[in-house]
Amino acid sequence: MIKADLGYDSEKLGAPPPFMLASSSNSRVEEDPALLEAEETLHRGLKARQISMIALGGAVGTGLIIGSGTALRRGGPVGMLFGYSFVGFICYLVMCALGEMAAYLPHKKGFSGYASRFVDPALGFALGWNYLFKYLIVTPNNLSAAGIVIRYWDKQAKVHIAVWMTIFIVLVLLINLLGIRFFGELEFW
Repeated sequence: MIKADLGYDSEKLGAPPPFMLASSSNSRVEEDPALLEAEETLHRGLKARQISMIALGGAVGTGLIIGSGTALRRGGPVGMLFGYSFVGFICYLVMCALGEMAAYLPHKKGFSGYASRFVDPALGFALGWNYLFKYLIVTPNNLSAAGIVIRYWDKQAKVHIAVWMTIFIVLVLLINLLGIRFFGELEFW
């Protein structure tokens, strides 16, 4: 009755999946093999406060802090407020849709997995590669932005910006190697 790719029989879309009707989490896991696999492989090591702070930091981001001056100069305060409000509202709608999908049919493949499941595997494939390219481009951009911020205090440029970027790369790599408990606390503070 339960298909692994959709989580329920696609011919009975009106009926909720059996694991949604279960009263305890153990019976949910026993009825759905996909949930059993998720229970064995996924571990929640971050606390709610850490997740909230990571989400807030990701939403604010380097681009908002560094790029706000240019947006304010070109568009003025009203234009900047309108632009950020419009884009923020669109991001809110996307996050609500993603949250609905994650609450209804949880899996461990991320949002590209939802694109593969609900639209087409090619879209999920392309989304995954775009996400990789995003991080390959944004990470050096954030490192150079951190070097520019440090340059604000080092007006004579006694230390080259590449040295600061190298320090930040090593620091980020060390934080990521420490494990989820330390990573969550360092991201929080």
